[in-house]
Formats: sequence, structure tokens, C-alpha cells
Amino acid sequence: MTNEIQVGGMTALEALKASYPQHDEDNYVKNNLPQIRFKAKAVLDDEDKVVTKAGTFITVVRSEEKNVEDKYEYTEVPVGTDITVDVLYERYKMNYYNSADNAYVSSPVFDQKEEVVKLFSNGKQIASGTMTELQAQYMVEKDGKKKSELELLKVLYVLYNGSVHELTLSLGNGFTFRKYKQETQVPLVHTKIGSKKTEYGGNKYNAMTFTAGEYLTEEEAVKNLELVQDIIKGIKEEKAFYGQATVAEQVMTALPSGDDF
Repeated sequence: MTNEIQVGGMTALEALKASYPQHDEDNYVKNNLPQIRFKAKAVLDDEDKVVTKAGTFITVVRSEEKNVEDKYEYTEVPVGTDITVDVLYERYKMNYYNSADNAYVSSPVFDQKEEVVKLFSNGKQIASGTMTELQAQYMVEKDGKKKSELELLKVLYVLYNGSVHELTLSLGNGFTFRKYKQETQVPLVHTKIGSKKTEYGGNKYNAMTFTAGEYLTEEEAVKNLELVQDIIKGIKEEKAFYGQATVAEQVMTALPSGDDF
């Protein structure tokens, strides 16, 4: 029998579960966390040869220092079509691609739908409000139904290959994850993420799949709990900073990330 490690009167597994956000879905975040991105479609070169096949996961790491052009450099490394992660925490962000202006409209990462957040585009703040208020500004009618083009995306903080990464899910993958979460004690298991070929409205792409692996050991739970507590502490510090950050500092958190279509 494995010895249970106690944390504040609870086993580490119990404490880890209690630390996971309990909102139905789930402002300023240090944007130097490495990211995991997902290629929903194949990447082709100029001769239409496949460079990166659909369903590939890629890690993206930002340089610590800026280069001589005063810009950060990003290193992308393909890591395969299946990855295993521990889901530590989840948050939100809003995103919309304005094709007319060839520009993204994005929010920083946030935690509650009732929070007042800011929208940025082309390095400038363009609006602020709650999720409902901001989405109302981008309502369109399609097939007789009204919907907002400003999508609410799920942002996961996951432990991958020994370090915390940020993984942003598209709207569809977010729905798949929510179903997975309803059936699984997400913070207590290793999660396998793969993909399957999908077609919707004539659009062919790969959609993520989520599968529960083995349960965490008590020792793994202790380590993950420490990471979760660091994340929560960091969020509080970042929000305090965000309240007094300049627009230039804030917009660094509003860059697009996640699924690449």
C-alpha cells in the first residue's frame, strides 16, 4: 500500500482536486510560459508538399531576452501527434480574427465570465467590459441564428515534459474537453491528447481527443499541487500588476495562440 502524504489534513490527491477551478467553464499573465500549439490542418510549403502533417503538436518557447531588433524570438519544436499531460488549471481568453483588417482582436487571459477585461488589436486597447458585453459588440446573424464572432476560448495550464505549458483550445476542442471533464477527475489523472480527422461544413481538419490515463501517484500529486499553488499565487501577483500596467505591457498578453487552422 502506498503511504498517503498529508497536506493540510488532506491527502495530496484530495488537496490537488480541491485546488482545481470549480467554475462551470472556466488579468494579466506572464506570457513567457512555453506554449503547446496544435496544427489542425497540414502545413504545406510553396510546392504544396507537407511540411507538418495535420494533428501535430508543437511546443513554442519564447527567448528570455529580446534580439537586436528589440523583438523576442520563438523556437518551435514538433513533438508528435500524441502527447501526455497533467492538466493543472484552466482559464479563459477571447479571440476574433478580423479578416477585413487582417488583425486579431484578443483579450488577456482571465478567470471569471463576470470579470471586466480589455480587448486589444494592433497593439492598442479598443474596448473593455465583461464577456457578455464584449461579445455583444461582435454579434452576427448566420443561418437565422445570432452568434458572436468574439469566441470564448479555454486556456489550460498543463504539465508537459517536466514543465508548465499553456495550451489554448479552439471553441470546438473546448467543447470536447468539457465533455471529457464531466466524465473524468481531470486533475487526478494523466491526460492523453491526440486527434481525429473531422469534417464540418466542407471543412476538413483534425480535432483533439482527450483520454484519461493512469491516476497520479501521491508523490506526483504533491508536486502538481505545488505547481497549482504557484500558478494561483502568480495569477494574484499578475492581476495586481495588470491593474497598473501600461497598454504596451498589457498587449503582450493578447497575442493569438492555440489551434492553427
